[in-house]
Amino acid sequence: MKSFLLFFLSCVFVVYSVNNAVAQCPTADFNYNVIPNCTQTTVSFTNTSDTSNQNTYEWIFGNGQTSSSQTPNDQIYTPLGTDTTVQVILVVTNELLCSDTIIENIQFYNNIYPTANFTVPITQCAPVSFIFNGTNSTAGSVNVTLTNYNWQINGTTHSTSTINRNFNPVGGSTSTYSASLTITNNIGCTNNSTQTFSVNERPNANMIDPLDNFKSCDGDSIHLLEVYTNGVAPNSNDLYILNWGDGLIDSFPTGAVFPSDTHTYTQTGFFPLTFQIFGTNGCNHTSIDTFYNISNPAVNVSSFGNTTSCAPVELCFSIGN
Repeated sequence: MKSFLLFFLSCVFVVYSVNNAVAQCPTADFNYNVIPNCTQTTVSFTNTSDTSNQNTYEWIFGNGQTSSSQTPNDQIYTPLGTDTTVQVILVVTNELLCSDTIIENIQFYNNIYPTANFTVPITQCAPVSFIFNGTNSTAGSVNVTLTNYNWQINGTTHSTSTINRNFNPVGGSTSTYSASLTITNNIGCTNNSTQTFSVNERPNANMIDPLDNFKSCDGDSIHLLEVYTNGVAPNSNDLYILNWGDGLIDSFPTGAVFPSDTHTYTQTGFFPLTFQIFGTNGCNHTSIDTFYNISNPAVNVSSFGNTTSCAPVELCFSIGN
């Protein structure tokens, strides 16, 4: 009799335990939201497991931190320098010691730092047009994109990836400029690259004729033209060549000072003046003006009838060349 009762009670206990364990096992589940920034990544977790006052929770976040809270605090993940997968584990256990486990692999794109990259142009003679190209800059990970370009070139701001700038410094040496590119990606991370570049200054071959402004209307077949340079630095130039346009050329070798020059035209006409300056830095400049050595037009005036009468009077004149 005792043996039968023990067997009966044992069967009842086993059936009860199994049925309740199956019926009340929890289901572990959670959602997460990754919020990256430039120095660290924040992840918020939302527990969506079956709720019960008797449940216990064990979080393993993969960053060295754990929690037993049903609603854990946000977790901080420090960038590791490369893209990383972190395993986050949640174990939910009820009062019958029945448990369920969920494991999520969270991808962290830690290579989120952009790199500004451009090449400055080689030194050339002015005037010159330079292209600054920032498209070789990188955003970081393949999952990060560039959102903004900010150029600062010679005090001017530009906001496109590629720009074109003209430079025309005048003188006899070299002008140095600064080009700075700051890029920003969609996470808000920035990077800057600043470089200097140079442009060889061109000489100034502009001419002025302070006496006659490149014209003579006095009718003389012989005219003295005096030409001055405008802003030439003589110590920085190798050679000056002035073609007067009538077959005669004046040249001044290295070291010569060229404040002015004169020329006598022996005939009337239009003469193209070509002035060239070659600088010691390898740059040159040419200017062209036209000298007009012409006669004033002759005016022939004659009258019809009398040229003297008492007022009021109407007189007629004929004007011919």
